[in-house]
Amino acid sequence: MKSPTSRQKPSKGLSLVLELGQDVKLTSQTTGSKPITAALNMLVANFQEALDVPHESYLLKDFCGSDFFKRKSGLSAETIYHKTQEGDPEGAELFVEYGSHLGALVANLERLLQPTDITIKGPMAKTFDAWGHAMGKARKQHLGKKPSVKITIA
Repeated sequence: MKSPTSRQKPSKGLSLVLELGQDVKLTSQTTGSKPITAALNMLVANFQEALDVPHESYLLKDFCGSDFFKRKSGLSAETIYHKTQEGDPEGAELFVEYGSHLGALVANLERLLQPTDITIKGPMAKTFDAWGHAMGKARKQHLGKKPSVKITIA
């Protein structure tokens, strides 16, 4: 039996870092390996809006990147965030929609890659308080259970 002061090796597992900004990037790393980063921008998003607008290709960056807000309202995510902080209900609705898209993305990553933890960083992480609840709700809905993977905001 090890003493309480002895060091234990961290368990092997897959850690994911989801970087949200104009681009959507995913970095994966297992304990003791080099990180691998991939841009997710060009993945096709199959959200309801993408289905409702025929002949228009929607990519993941259009739903989970910061340009989502420009596409939906003509304003930057930062501008809408500030308006939301001042009580603008339309801005809040956009962040709820954005959070729902991220919840679907994170649920898919959890099912596909089975990570031990996920960190969200980048410019959009600064607005987590506006979309985090919607992300959690959508994530739980898509997983069909309470998520077990911890999300950290950097």
